[in-house]
Amino acid sequence: MAGGMRGGGLGRRVDDPLDLHSVRKSSKQCEAEADKVSSEAEACCAYGTRNKQAPEGRPEIWSTIMAALTSRGIAEPVAMRMVHGGNRPSTQSSKARIWGHWCDWRTQEGEPPIPRDAITIVPIINFLGSRRTAGGDYISWGYMRMFIATVKRTLALIGKLRSDVSDEATFDQFKSSMRAEKPDTAKYASFFDLDDLLSHISNMYEDSPWHDLSHDTKGLGKLRSMSIVNLKISGLYRSDDLLHFCSGSLLLDKQASSGSRWGHLEAEGPRGKYPSFVIVHLSSTKTGPRENKLEAYPEEPALCPVYALWCYTRIVGKLDCSPHDPEGCIFVSNNRQTDSSGKIHRRITSADTIANDTLKVMADAGIDTALFQAHSLRGTAASKHLEDGADERDVMARGGWASSSVFNAFYARTKHKEITIGRLRQARGDKELEAAPRELAAHEESGGLDCDPQSRTVSAPDCDPQPRKYKRGLHDRDASGHRREIQNANE
Repeated sequence: MAGGMRGGGLGRRVDDPLDLHSVRKSSKQCEAEADKVSSEAEACCAYGTRNKQAPEGRPEIWSTIMAALTSRGIAEPVAMRMVHGGNRPSTQSSKARIWGHWCDWRTQEGEPPIPRDAITIVPIINFLGSRRTAGGDYISWGYMRMFIATVKRTLALIGKLRSDVSDEATFDQFKSSMRAEKPDTAKYASFFDLDDLLSHISNMYEDSPWHDLSHDTKGLGKLRSMSIVNLKISGLYRSDDLLHFCSGSLLLDKQASSGSRWGHLEAEGPRGKYPSFVIVHLSSTKTGPRENKLEAYPEEPALCPVYALWCYTRIVGKLDCSPHDPEGCIFVSNNRQTDSSGKIHRRITSADTIANDTLKVMADAGIDTALFQAHSLRGTAASKHLEDGADERDVMARGGWASSSVFNAFYARTKHKEITIGRLRQARGDKELEAAPRELAAHEESGGLDCDPQSRTVSAPDCDPQPRKYKRGLHDRDASGHRREIQNANE
């Protein structure tokens, strides 16, 4: 990741050495994705109408909307895209559940779930205002928005909602009061210190370099966790994103022109050359399929996502695994599991596996995992990139944040430069370099003892019974290697 990111748009060149954004997709890829969305929509519609039949007397949401749209002359394929296009299965499930709440509430009120005639906004307000959590509290504004989008929009689509200026004014006032009473709040008031995690990873690498772990299966678990954490730090990925990290041609000698693939062997590694970049193809994210180009960072192989992943794939390629599938996840189980063809390392199928790998590394680094879950690494890394000068638009594009309001409310904690691992290390290293001459002079003047330049008093050096290795850029220390207090460190 030696280069920076430029601009804030999509469609970057793959061969641009400074490009860390999504690469441009070919027209064939776009057509394929469109066909995939259509197929998924058909599957969701069929699943909702055939396998998830609503209880007797409760109309199923998707078939209800489809019937209303087609009855108005909208072609079925178009109506299907209107209903399902862009919605993840989890979103479809949430909307179906919310619609069920509306149907049950209407039944309790002695009214049919689908009104015989168009209704005003008043029944919808009464329904939304009655929603509470299992603990008895009113639902948050974030959840309220999903209720509004489901009930109000569905009734409008099927022609059962009557609205005028007065209704809209009333509903706007209702939304304002709900937003003020139960606003969205960030899960984490602050994030942990990323330097603690970076230091731990560097120490792990010094003890067992990644290339030494790639010789046998004993290092498989460690390499997988290091690959995952480094990818999350550099690519700002969610655990679920990496579950959909397609193997592409990463396990093959010949690289394809699309999908996940390696760059040319041009980066200088500890044991020879390795790829100068990797194209990460994610078949599914919250905002749809995505590809990112992650640059190698040979100056610090411990924190280079390309090097960790390169070493991991070297060992995976030697294992008895599931048949190669370019669309299958790159990560496999650490232990062999029984399959129809025998005991093999199967591709992981749960994002929990990736989250657990993340949590273990965080816990080993001394981070309180009771407070900070695996997803907190995404916000921590994003905030650190901003703090060290990365542009907000670049960070949002890298992490797949579509809304700046959501990003600033829940993830951004600091200021903004270039989004590279190099900057994360350089910022701390530059401070040490500036302070080193002054501290060294004071140290020599005191005859090898610690000297406080303000009080001019001399004290004996601290003695650490278990000395540790500290690398420049990871800790704020003086020229003698002693910790220096960092002003406003907890802010």
